[in-house]
Amino acid sequence: MSKDIFAAMASLAAKEPEAQVSPEESELLLSSVQSQYDGDLEMQLSSVSKVADITLRTQALSIVIEWIKSGETDYEALETLVANFVNDDDEPSLSEEEQEEADELLQAVAQVVADFTDLSVAKVERIFEEGDDDQAIEVADLIERKIEDRNIYELIADYAAKQELLLSAVKKVVRNGKIVTIKKRTKKRRMTPAQKAALKKARKKANNSAARAKRKKSNRLRKSKGI
Repeated sequence: MSKDIFAAMASLAAKEPEAQVSPEESELLLSSVQSQYDGDLEMQLSSVSKVADITLRTQALSIVIEWIKSGETDYEALETLVANFVNDDDEPSLSEEEQEEADELLQAVAQVVADFTDLSVAKVERIFEEGDDDQAIEVADLIERKIEDRNIYELIADYAAKQELLLSAVKKVVRNGKIVTIKKRTKKRRMTPAQKAALKKARKKANNSAARAKRKKSNRLRKSKGI
């Protein structure tokens, strides 16, 4: 709460008991408190949104990397990883809430494909909407060549922390700057041993990369303060 609000409250509290608080003073105080509350709430929501955005990008790139490394790079294998990432129980299908998570994660995965390749946004959207296996395999090859010399954990942390990734000369922009895929029922399929291993590694990478990113930020802050 700001000093102005404390000053206003102190001023009102200092009045004689019999003194009346004018409607104008009361309204001013309430307005100040409400403005401060709205500002704090907006900052909290913004912070939560940023954390969620970072987490989503971390998960998406982790899935793409392990999809490529699994050697099973058809589209169905990618979708299977996404579906099982948001659901690890024995139910044969996703719940409504899990389906929404899968839709969001699949769009984030599509954005990863757009960011790490020179494919047009329209082509990326078409791959995900049509589930084209041949195109998916081509995408996996393109991304593998792009990241083969990179430290994977640093790559994931960097990508997750940045709002934009400048891997291409021109930033791909579509529909407010994001890939938009048609929402569909993402099927939870039985995974192969390779896909199970890939899922386990993707989850581990997602957690480790987020933790490392937080530690790096903490270390930078401590260094800047001479701690």
